[in-house]
Amino acid sequence: MAEWHIDPVFIAENWTDENKKRHIRSLVVQDVYEHNEQVGITLGARYDDYDDVGSSTSPRIAGVYRFSSEHIFKAQYAQAFRPPTFNELWNSTAATIEPETIDTYELGYIHRKLNTVDRITLYNSKLKKLIISDGLIGFTNLDEVELHGIEIESERRLNDWLKLNANLSRNSAENTLTGADVEGAAKWLANAGLLAELKPGLTLAADYRYVGERKREAVDPRQPLESYQTVDVTVSASLNGIKGLSLRVGVKNIFD
Repeated sequence: MAEWHIDPVFIAENWTDENKKRHIRSLVVQDVYEHNEQVGITLGARYDDYDDVGSSTSPRIAGVYRFSSEHIFKAQYAQAFRPPTFNELWNSTAATIEPETIDTYELGYIHRKLNTVDRITLYNSKLKKLIISDGLIGFTNLDEVELHGIEIESERRLNDWLKLNANLSRNSAENTLTGADVEGAAKWLANAGLLAELKPGLTLAADYRYVGERKREAVDPRQPLESYQTVDVTVSASLNGIKGLSLRVGVKNIFD
């Protein structure tokens, strides 16, 4: 009888440089101007300085128009900045990995009633220098990606002890240079949650999530990733006699 023996293999180097360090300095300023009871404007900016990848200033401006206590309209422009992580820097297949930025425009409508809040949001975002996997174990920058879509949200208090939250979004993520869909981005997303207060200090939450079909990376010849659904259940309880302390127990994807 042949006997097989496999010696363990130890890799001397980690995936990332364990001695890597990063120093960050940030400054955030914001001002809210209320023209009157109906119109308000928010202006803000954030400055970030990273000693290894440079600095960036991200502005934000938002406006709200309260047509009435029930009908509210919002508009916003915001910019954000994300530097590459240590893992992305260390495993880069490109000469350099640059930080990615995103410019987002949003229009929103909110309808409020006694026990109901409904929201509709239209958005358009442009991501530049998006950091993506190159299909192997490295990372590179994608020049520009455009996202646009619509999200519908609803919050409803069904009675004194039961609350419902739900949202549905239709998204499109496109490489502006090739016109192709971006891998990993789902066109349809949905969430629904029930929160029940069984008694003071004891709550039960059930959360449903749907993620639609997603395209694989360009180097992957397999069929697109199929859509999936999950349900998570969580029970939270305040511990009697210990102020501020609670116990939470949950099961993720309870039906699979």
